[in-house]
Amino acid sequence: MSLPDSLRDRWAGCNKMGTGSAGLKIRVDWELVSGRLTGIQLSASKAHDQSVPLAQADVAAGSLQLRDLGYFNLNHFSRQADSGSYFLSRLKASTKLYRPDGQVLDWVNTLLNCPHEQVDSAVLVGA
Repeated sequence: MSLPDSLRDRWAGCNKMGTGSAGLKIRVDWELVSGRLTGIQLSASKAHDQSVPLAQADVAAGSLQLRDLGYFNLNHFSRQADSGSYFLSRLKASTKLYRPDGQVLDWVNTLLNCPHEQVDSAVLVGA
């Protein structure tokens, strides 16, 4: 959210896409089943999403975390999978996918040549 320029020393903006020199990001951790807000954090809009504690917080086993691309972090996703929790995120363009046998998955050709509208396949997410 854009703020008056007089607040730029406390809430530095990113000066992109028409935003000013001051801005605020409000991050929330919202537990959808109960409807409770379990975490809230304010930061300067210039701060990277992964620089805040909520980005790397542990989640309970069996839970599902929805994150946008700013939170894409393979190490964190690995920790989540190891603890029995799940995540949904867009795939970062540079991320490689592998078949369960370790072979690189050419997912573009796989999807282009798939005779069905949906694909359900186990993959390993890597570098």
